[in-house]
Amino acid sequence: MLIIVHIAFLSLGSNLGDKLLNLEQALECLDACPEIKIIKKSSWLANPAIEEAGPNEFLNGVVKLETSLEPLELLKAVQTVELKIDKERASRGRKYARMIDIDILIYDNLEVNTEDLCIPHPRMLTRDFVIGPLNEIEPSWSEKYSYA
Repeated sequence: MLIIVHIAFLSLGSNLGDKLLNLEQALECLDACPEIKIIKKSSWLANPAIEEAGPNEFLNGVVKLETSLEPLELLKAVQTVELKIDKERASRGRKYARMIDIDILIYDNLEVNTEDLCIPHPRMLTRDFVIGPLNEIEPSWSEKYSYA
């Protein structure tokens, strides 16, 4: 059986609890998934919270991974990790402070626009805490991914 491997980039952020531990646990959970292999990780950067997510500052970073999961399957895997680390996330709401937040930024050159998932991430180009770490691990990303 032929397994197709896709390249994806995820952003991770945390601004509640032990932020570094939350991020490292998220990476361990993602890497434990047999269909996901993390191949690069940026530095973790401290950033002010945006919108309603404050007042605690965030620790953010980006990972590059290989996956055999399709985009919606990857989203489901990411959401499972978020709920495993932050069982109260849903009760606080999406835009508020969180122990872990994981977004799919890029998935191959694929464009997805559904109610549940938008790829490329619609706000990634306006967020320094995404672009900086993305440039760190994949300096030529904007040349490789046609929608960037």
